[in-house]
Amino acid sequence: MSGGQTRPWPRRAQRRAWLTGAWLAASLLVLEVAVQPGSSLAIGQCGNQKDTCKCGKSNPYLCCDNGSNCTWWAWHEACCNWGIGLPGWGNANTWHSYAKQNPNFSVLSTPEVGSIATSTKGQYGHVAWVVGVGNGTVSVREMNCCGTCSYGMITRTHPTSYFNSGFIVPKQKGPVCGQGGCEGGENCSNCPQDCGSCCGNGKCDNGEHCASCSKDCGACCGNGACDHGETCGSCGKDCACPPKGGLELAACGATRGWASDDNDPGKALIVRLRADGKEFDKVAASGDHPSHGKHAFSAATPASLLDDLHHDVTALAEDDSGKDEATIGELPLRCRQGARADGPWRTVASPISGVEARVRGVGSPVDGAAAGVSRLCGLDHRRDGADPYALSGELTSCLRPGTQPFDGALIDLVGGTAELPLAVTLRVDGALSRAIGPKEPGQTVMLDRSGHQLCLQSAVKSEVQGAGEVEIALRSVRFHTDGWWHGVEATGHGLRLQLRAAEGANLIAEPPEGLPGVVGASGAVRLWRVLEEPFDLVRGRVESGDVRAEARLLAHAEADEGPPLLGTFELSRLPPRSTLCLRLGRPTGPDGGGALVAGPLLAIQDLRLARHGDWSVGAFDVTAIASFGLRALTVAAATAAGLQAPSGGIDKATEGAKQPGAEAAAQGLPAFGRSVVLVASDPGWWTTGTLRAALRDGEGRYERARLSLRSAGVTAGLALRAIGMLHDKVDATDSGGQETVQAVALPITGQDTVELALAGDRLGVELSWIEGQWRPSPASVRLEGVALRRAGWWSLPSADASGLFDTRLDGGAVRLVAQQGPTAVVGARMVLRELLAPHRALRFRLRQHLPLAALRLVVLLDGAPAAILEEPGPSEREVLVQPAAVGGKPTLFKDVGILLQRKGAPMPSGEFFAEASHVEVQGQDGKWRALAQAKLREAPALKPVAMPVAVTAG
Repeated sequence: MSGGQTRPWPRRAQRRAWLTGAWLAASLLVLEVAVQPGSSLAIGQCGNQKDTCKCGKSNPYLCCDNGSNCTWWAWHEACCNWGIGLPGWGNANTWHSYAKQNPNFSVLSTPEVGSIATSTKGQYGHVAWVVGVGNGTVSVREMNCCGTCSYGMITRTHPTSYFNSGFIVPKQKGPVCGQGGCEGGENCSNCPQDCGSCCGNGKCDNGEHCASCSKDCGACCGNGACDHGETCGSCGKDCACPPKGGLELAACGATRGWASDDNDPGKALIVRLRADGKEFDKVAASGDHPSHGKHAFSAATPASLLDDLHHDVTALAEDDSGKDEATIGELPLRCRQGARADGPWRTVASPISGVEARVRGVGSPVDGAAAGVSRLCGLDHRRDGADPYALSGELTSCLRPGTQPFDGALIDLVGGTAELPLAVTLRVDGALSRAIGPKEPGQTVMLDRSGHQLCLQSAVKSEVQGAGEVEIALRSVRFHTDGWWHGVEATGHGLRLQLRAAEGANLIAEPPEGLPGVVGASGAVRLWRVLEEPFDLVRGRVESGDVRAEARLLAHAEADEGPPLLGTFELSRLPPRSTLCLRLGRPTGPDGGGALVAGPLLAIQDLRLARHGDWSVGAFDVTAIASFGLRALTVAAATAAGLQAPSGGIDKATEGAKQPGAEAAAQGLPAFGRSVVLVASDPGWWTTGTLRAALRDGEGRYERARLSLRSAGVTAGLALRAIGMLHDKVDATDSGGQETVQAVALPITGQDTVELALAGDRLGVELSWIEGQWRPSPASVRLEGVALRRAGWWSLPSADASGLFDTRLDGGAVRLVAQQGPTAVVGARMVLRELLAPHRALRFRLRQHLPLAALRLVVLLDGAPAAILEEPGPSEREVLVQPAAVGGKPTLFKDVGILLQRKGAPMPSGEFFAEASHVEVQGQDGKWRALAQAKLREAPALKPVAMPVAVTAG
């Protein structure tokens, strides 16, 4: 928004602040100020413009500090162009009102060149001089006044709607030619628009002649001279007519045009057609033509011209006497037919003109210097806009990547056919797979169909001369076969890939026959496989049938180099990656030739992948030992993946512990014991190796272990073991020492709860792949409620337990600890003692320091809550617990449990504990005995055997 003001101008600092505020308030439109004339002195210059025009007045508007003011400039333009010194009309937003009131001016609703455009937008409006009118736009020369506006006069284009108060023009005085009235001295000579032509006034005057006014000057034709604009068409008596016509098309299919003679319009002229000066046909121009009657000619283009060379085709028409001839047109022609090798593509022309095929990728003139261009070959069917040749024929380029059919292809499509008469298609084994539309640039196309050969076909729908530019480019052409992605490099040809899904690949030479310039097979192919998990070890075997053939392991599909694979190889300690990428190739020899004999060049066999690594899954430390396809998951993750349905607790002995009291039942206390799911799945390659999950729960040695097993989809080839690891230190400062490992083979069919006579520092569970076979579907072994027994007490955390621990102290005491720190306390922790004989009562000394608003202590007998101890801490007292009598008879129990549970209330940071010491049980004889002396109930247990420390099955 621009405008003028009539109030005094502020000082410089005030003026800038005022301008800034006004500019912001105007919603980022331009502010310009016009000053009410305050003196009779002319402002002779504003910015880069000087007022040198004469109109009898001086410019009354001041120039702003930035060398611009819209009202100064509009007044100046009116002075220079209209010769009118406008009066002072105030701010720009009032100019249209003053102009409407002035009888010497009009305000138009539509713009005209040479008018003053006005706008009331903004605080002061805007005026500008119109220099152009477009479709919904107005181009103006203007100035703008504000602290951030451009200096001096500028040219700018605005929407027409911006000038909302009209366009000022001066009213004309006196007669004006073109207003519809023949007046004020206008006549047929000086104003034919209003007065009409002078022809017919009986005089041959005002520039009239026989051709322009035969009424006054008589006819020119027949005067024996070819003058006054006569032609052979308008006056054959005076002007001789040579043959006329045009050569409209020189294409691979036909040469067409028209020819006629105005001296004998009904005669069919003879047209001679020449190529490079040599006549190849002679035809009569007697066919129907849409614009020239029955004067069209057409002749088939001879096969001798379909040689991929440039030819100049000329058409000459004989005159009506047959003695003379005239050249009626000349056009270039270049056509080809037959097959040729374009790198790995085989291109067939049938015959074609105006569209070229070229390989895209490394080494191509288009993509050679471009960064990030795919190393995989593509193809371009291109029509150069500067190409003078006609569009004609059909071009088909085909790529056969392997010896077996592919099951899909992924192609980066670039370009479009625009308005050219081309039908462009992608075909698999000759059948249409996808038609490429006129404007389909920048797409990645997936062809979900199988075949041996992919083709790009460009067919001309109608022959046309001088069509525009087109580029249909296929980049990074990738094929999918048996789980592999693969493609041929742009510089390769004659190479075929044979894939073995579970083994590797063969590189085979199949040199094309009968193609110009092809000596043999050379170049390279790339293949890669996307896997479900990373690997860091590759092993296999390479057999070479050609001394030049080579195989390399690439860091990724677009890498240029990688370590060579020779003989029996194993590459380890690689950066972890999830895509296996290989490059199989054969470079050309010193003579530039490739393999001359068809047959195997290279074979990669027995490819295997593996990884070594450590990570954590819940309470388990997981170690992969030459493993691939084996994973450890939490129960929640496995359930979400649909590997197995949710299950209950560890066994019947702890089922009741899941509901310690009504409040705990309402909270849905989860199953007790640590859990993990070991999975063997098809990761996109062979399954192999060993996966070990070592339980991290508590300190000190354990004496027994218990596991609940559930399996699904397990077949022969998998072995499940529980291992006990015992580290024997020589002394207290020894960080080395000897490690003893014992193992128990576990059943992995159906559902079992097993107890293990294992002892050690840590309990591990191993899943090993012991047979080399392909895994088409996943198998899983779910270990629920893995629990350890120390000093007679089973340690049972809830599935989600965190920050809860248990310890055994001297004298048989047991302590449950809740530690709120960086990790929040979650879930519950129970210690359980299973007695051989039934007992009547339990007593112990309880010493505790618990924030009872957040923690609950529960005593369970045979899994049922017998006492819920909630009292302010710290405290120490004697506790007596016995089950309620039934029918007046005492109830006996065999299992004693103590549980510490997070209640969900806010919990302060720190360590809190509940310690039970001097624990005694009352037998059926009424005598009290130390709990540590009561015999434990021992379940039948699987016996361990010694085994090596490192297990590297597979």
